[in-house]
Amino acid sequence: MTKPLVSIILPTYNRDRFLPEAFAAIGAQTLRDWELIVVDDGSTDGTKAVCDDFGRVTDRLFSYCFQQNSGPAVARNTGIARASGELLAFFDSDDLWDPAYLEILTSALERNPEIDWVYSACRVEELYTGKVLIDNTFYEAGTPRPFLRLRARTIDGCAVIGDSSAISLALGAGLYCGFQNSIIRARALSKWHEPIVPVRIGEDTLTVVRALAAGLTLAYIDRPLVRYRVHDENTAGSASVLPLDRVVKNTEEYDKGYAFLSQELRSRPEVVRPLRRARGMRWFWTTGYAACWLHGHRREALPFFVLGLRCWPWSAAMWKTYLAARVRMLLNSGNASAQ
Repeated sequence: MTKPLVSIILPTYNRDRFLPEAFAAIGAQTLRDWELIVVDDGSTDGTKAVCDDFGRVTDRLFSYCFQQNSGPAVARNTGIARASGELLAFFDSDDLWDPAYLEILTSALERNPEIDWVYSACRVEELYTGKVLIDNTFYEAGTPRPFLRLRARTIDGCAVIGDSSAISLALGAGLYCGFQNSIIRARALSKWHEPIVPVRIGEDTLTVVRALAAGLTLAYIDRPLVRYRVHDENTAGSASVLPLDRVVKNTEEYDKGYAFLSQELRSRPEVVRPLRRARGMRWFWTTGYAACWLHGHRREALPFFVLGLRCWPWSAAMWKTYLAARVRMLLNSGNASAQ
């Protein structure tokens, strides 16, 4: 058979209940020139049986492979190594695509060879109720996200990002281009042995930073073509609601990714500096402040404040918050002793 235009890579782990709906969404795509590669990341449920059933009925190229549990980034890299298409699309097993998703995004790449990576907006909804939480992830309560203010030129309905501050913004406010809403040229990722930065949390942001640092061109389409479904098993979450141990674990994974990319790009201080800043901000604000201090875990917050300041000692706000916290702790300690 001829090579497909698009290789769809679907990593999954113990989500057999989501797969029939995922396969239906992929099968409903108006663009039919695709292959599907399912990477089973160590599932112990009925994932293989569901995939075998799909393989018997689909008329598209389909493959299934099993690996020991290594996280979604490694699973996606496994899929990329098996892909034969010119373009790479990534399907998260618990999300859904609009039927025109592949057609719209691949058309943007085919018409504009200078674009390496194109992505759309998502609609966020509750999995079990279908309630729409965010109609368009490019906006917050109707206000455009900061990345929409990046310098960009519009071509065929795509906004092509051409702003040197994109890396810093990706690490801070974000560009909102997760893998589940992105299509990337396979050749654009071929320079790396591990195209997706191999960490369990934050691999999408770090891979975007790596891509921008390598000179890849990103573009976006301001239209929600992906249904991102929120449920209790989502990998990441807000530090204000997650248990402290999970926030710390997530931050440790982010930290591994920051360190990995900083080492890889050590000759690029203009990239390493925002990586170091992001590293410090995550330890200080996400872990120390949001997960600990605001929840009354004040003694536990101090070591994370210190870690953040070691990574990024140039933030006046961080120093002010840390010193105020120390003073408050000392005063509370003195009051307790006096009683």
